[in-house]
Amino acid sequence: MTRNVKAIGGESLGLQAVAPNKSGSGTSEGYVQADEAFTAPVLRDVLPEGLPVPSAVLILADPGAGREMLTLELLSTRLRAGHKILWISLENFPNALRATFELTDVDKAIHERVDSLEFFDCYSSQIGTKSTERYSADPSNLPNLSVAISLAISKLSRDAHLVVMLDSLSSLVQMAGARAAIEFFRTLVGKVRSVEGGLLTTLNRKAFSPTVLASVQEMVDGVLELRMTDDQTDVRRYLRIRKMLGRRYDSMSIPYDIDQESGILHRIDSNSVGPASGLTNSVSEHDRAEGVRPTSWPTSTVNGLGANGLNGLLGMAKDRIYLSNNDNLSRVPPPVEPPSITESIAVEEALLQAIDSGLLALGEIVRDTLYDRFDKKYLLRRDEIPERLDTFHNALGMMLGAGAKVIETQIAKSLVSRLGLDFTENVDWTIVNYFDYARKARAARE
Repeated sequence: MTRNVKAIGGESLGLQAVAPNKSGSGTSEGYVQADEAFTAPVLRDVLPEGLPVPSAVLILADPGAGREMLTLELLSTRLRAGHKILWISLENFPNALRATFELTDVDKAIHERVDSLEFFDCYSSQIGTKSTERYSADPSNLPNLSVAISLAISKLSRDAHLVVMLDSLSSLVQMAGARAAIEFFRTLVGKVRSVEGGLLTTLNRKAFSPTVLASVQEMVDGVLELRMTDDQTDVRRYLRIRKMLGRRYDSMSIPYDIDQESGILHRIDSNSVGPASGLTNSVSEHDRAEGVRPTSWPTSTVNGLGANGLNGLLGMAKDRIYLSNNDNLSRVPPPVEPPSITESIAVEEALLQAIDSGLLALGEIVRDTLYDRFDKKYLLRRDEIPERLDTFHNALGMMLGAGAKVIETQIAKSLVSRLGLDFTENVDWTIVNYFDYARKARAARE
């Protein structure tokens, strides 16, 4: 049987609808070679051979350090290599996670159509909604969850290399307690290894005791540490490989920044670029104190930027230079605290602020992606939402499914709070009804 499938980049190819073989290479030229490094651009200098395949890898991260973006880059690499992904979602709706692939060159629709991207929904049951995914379970019952995931792994790994993403181990520890969550994770690692698959998970570096952190790190083959510092004038992020069995790696810290368009990128200090020196090996005093090794930016990366990329490279911000093809990293303003009852605020502006706040519950990357989809697919700019609230409601439902109702309720609560009104939930109302109520109540009060 033949399907007409789009290759990465959008070109139509007539590919055989045959699943990738156990090595992950597949049988169609639409996939990259299986031995292509399992990696992300920011790792190439310190881990030239890429992550081992198969392997269990932990991303140990500070809040805000970019673990979502690194996860997305690593999983996209495996999808392009023809591997299958089973994403166990504990922290977000699967549809919200699907939206994050808009930031990559991976066409998620194609991969879901050929069953190479599957979501195991453990989030919907936590908030009382029914899952529409093929695989789902209540995470509060760990024995049942373990059995359900094991069955999914056995099925999905029959004809392809499988990578399991547990998103995240932090949520599991918080819900079930450290001992139960660690034993569950130990079983999951064993099951994935038994089918020669890969495992990726994340853990909050600051939320748990050293004993918990050490126990988890002992179970995995590799540990990537993402940490963030804030000296009140600047936020800096650093990546370090703490452990990687079977691979040569550099354990020194490397600085990086996050670009919503281009992903996680090495940071180059402004004193590293100049007409006389080109790209030198110097680093800032702050980075030197963090144990950062002086490195130069690879020539191939600079040569591949083009005119727009070079303009971005030479655009300084404080003591940093951002490697970006897009100077507008986000069109979304920062969330605004609700005003007091006596403060005057337009109902329309209160709605926009409430939407910013409500969508932020899905994560900053997801929120920015949703705004981008509203604009590109529905021709709906952020400032047009109050006038076209029906379109916003329908678009949100198409992208988030049952989760849209939960987000709309959060938006409604934030809206009436900003206007100093009392909130009463109505199960039959949408955001359109809540907005009409808020506008009429505000007019009556004035």
